[in-house]
Amino acid sequence: AELDTAWRRLGLGATKVNVVVIVYIPMLRRSGAATPAEELAGGASYLLPDSTDRTTCGVLLPAGYWIRNPVRTGRLERIEEFRESLKNSLGPCAFYAAYGNPGKPVRHWLANRNFDLALSPSWNAPGSVERAMFWLTDYRTGHWWWEMIYRSPPSTVACLAGRPAACRQAVLEGVEYGLEDSVPRVIAPRRRWWLGQGLVPGERYLGDVAREVGRDRFLRFWNSPQPVDTALAEALKAPVGRWTERWQRRFVPKVPLGAAAPFSASLLALLLGLAAVASSAVTARRRQVR
Repeated sequence: AELDTAWRRLGLGATKVNVVVIVYIPMLRRSGAATPAEELAGGASYLLPDSTDRTTCGVLLPAGYWIRNPVRTGRLERIEEFRESLKNSLGPCAFYAAYGNPGKPVRHWLANRNFDLALSPSWNAPGSVERAMFWLTDYRTGHWWWEMIYRSPPSTVACLAGRPAACRQAVLEGVEYGLEDSVPRVIAPRRRWWLGQGLVPGERYLGDVAREVGRDRFLRFWNSPQPVDTALAEALKAPVGRWTERWQRRFVPKVPLGAAAPFSASLLALLLGLAAVASSAVTARRRQVR
């Protein structure tokens, strides 16, 4: 019943792609010892439609706290959090149900990055600043947690600092792979996937795009045969990097990094480095000749 509620809140009724949810509840071992915590960790996994079955998307949902606790106690507490957890567990399958099978460029792009931008079907509700910030700052002092920030890719860190070019790079990671490569059908987000994200909070990026641009424009992007950067910019009616930088500011304040080095300075530093290496090589060769 609660899953039906989550389904309706997403505006989904009868869809061309059916979603099958299997809840896995680990059983106690024969010795009476509980299943180790590491086996209970991790989120949902997804079996996406493919050419052999384009109408079914499967969700394998390990029973986390929000499911194990009602099973153990026989009562459902904090029902809104429970429903939100169920909604988010639908992940990419919610997008397939709402918009059908994506076009080839979008499908390959998302598969190459493990669908990290479509893990939360957030088109029905705004996000929480606290939820996006919990692993970036020390909740006691409010100071940045630099060790966690620098675990992210360079483009992610630069996007956090408010640089649109880096935001564009972070979004389009994965489009450089060829469209002829086969894509995996099984999507299994890694544990603690929020560490080292390509975007923060990347799990809700496409859901927020869908909410902002509306169903028709998002559907054109989702099904488009055009390159992802072109199709996404058309849907947003704005450059991808600039829109993404503004979107990220809703959840995360600008991280105070130093100014980016100008291209000319970076090129000069590279040339000086190459000259130093060449000089060292020539000196070493002369010593060998002597």
